[in-house]
Amino acid sequence: MKVYDAVQTRGLLSYQSIAQEIDRILVLKKLGLAFAPERIVMAWNDSDCLLVMPAYDDTWLLNKLVTLHRSNPKIGLPTIQGEVILIRRSDGERILQLDGSTVTAMRTAALSLVAIQRMGYQDANVFSVCGSGVQAKSHIEAIFEWKPTSQIHLYARNESSAQAIVNNMKNLGCQIELGRDLNHAIAKSQVVITATSSQAPFIQDSMVSKDRQTRVLFVAVGAYRADMAELSSEIVSRAEGSIVVDTVEGAMHEAGDLLAAGIRASQMIGLENIDETQLRGKVHVFKSVGNALWDLAAARVAVSG
Repeated sequence: MKVYDAVQTRGLLSYQSIAQEIDRILVLKKLGLAFAPERIVMAWNDSDCLLVMPAYDDTWLLNKLVTLHRSNPKIGLPTIQGEVILIRRSDGERILQLDGSTVTAMRTAALSLVAIQRMGYQDANVFSVCGSGVQAKSHIEAIFEWKPTSQIHLYARNESSAQAIVNNMKNLGCQIELGRDLNHAIAKSQVVITATSSQAPFIQDSMVSKDRQTRVLFVAVGAYRADMAELSSEIVSRAEGSIVVDTVEGAMHEAGDLLAAGIRASQMIGLENIDETQLRGKVHVFKSVGNALWDLAAARVAVSG
């Protein structure tokens, strides 16, 4: 089995290639040829936990083992650490091991690109990103790789970390700025991505007029537990059409933004069932909590390269 560290894993992957593979996985999922059960979550306190996330498709088995330690950045360690192991389904041979935190960051941002396009916002060129951590950085990198001429506004409570991201991306040629008026940015953006660890809604109802909400897509990826939320209940409740989620099963138990707003499974639609020609302009919220199928997509890219 080949073992790749974080740098080597990053070298095997691109956001676009993962997004293309996620599209293929979604087709297999809809056909019943790709499957991932609900992940096992074992928490020993209010902030730290162990995640076990298996998946399979018609060729591969995958297991992802991840630990989350919310206080790690204070001691210079990543919040997410883990491994992704790809196994050949026919004989059980372990083929490769990837760095789990790198895969998590990249596949989450790639999934957001897929959602943006499937939900009919592929022509968007002005984005707002909220957050200053790994996920915010990854989403900015993904947007820049997909649409290098896009305008990106970054907003975060931690301005020093956000400024470091802005400086780095500007050096790469990205059109990005650190904003201080989130209301103004939302008014100008076609897509607003929340990638924070906030337990209280980062986007409040007062920031978005009812008219504006029908012309912007909210992509909420930061809150991954039932007791976390980035979008206010009012914003979620008044969203037109169904709420699109990466998986209905995961959202029912872990999407705090939706649970707080009383959204039921019948009001959610899985990303694999989206037909962008029918739903263009009619859905305005995408919520993801993570699923091993998206890790499997990244591993498929790595093994094919």
